[in-house]
Amino acid sequence: MMLGVLLAAAPLVLLVLFAQGAVFARSAMQPYPVDCEETETFLGGAVPAEATDVRCRDDGGVMDRGYRVDFRLPGERAGSLLTAAYPRLTDADPSPCDADLCLEGGDHDQWRDHALSWSMDVTVTHRSDGSADVHIDAHDV
Repeated sequence: MMLGVLLAAAPLVLLVLFAQGAVFARSAMQPYPVDCEETETFLGGAVPAEATDVRCRDDGGVMDRGYRVDFRLPGERAGSLLTAAYPRLTDADPSPCDADLCLEGGDHDQWRDHALSWSMDVTVTHRSDGSADVHIDAHDV
């Protein structure tokens, strides 16, 4: 009788161990490239059409979602292009900003649309060639 119970439970035990291993393997993964269309709903907008050198990565973990998007825009229009593309963005508190322009967005309301990110931090750094490097970090909790 006891042997029968042990044999019946063995596949379940193996399944649980395999699932735990997959969870730990995912948490150890580095950010990986994704199609930028995958980020649009989460960010609440799309990368501006004027953007070049666009790179989108999933950097979420086991318990959260997250994306990192980097691209280059025409420097003099970077701020207006970003706020048009991502309407949730506003000027960030200037004290922690280590870039030429910092914007932030997110939906911190408990009744928010959970398809959107909880936080969105954007930095813009102007380059000597007149372009601007844009870095977006968006995460959920």
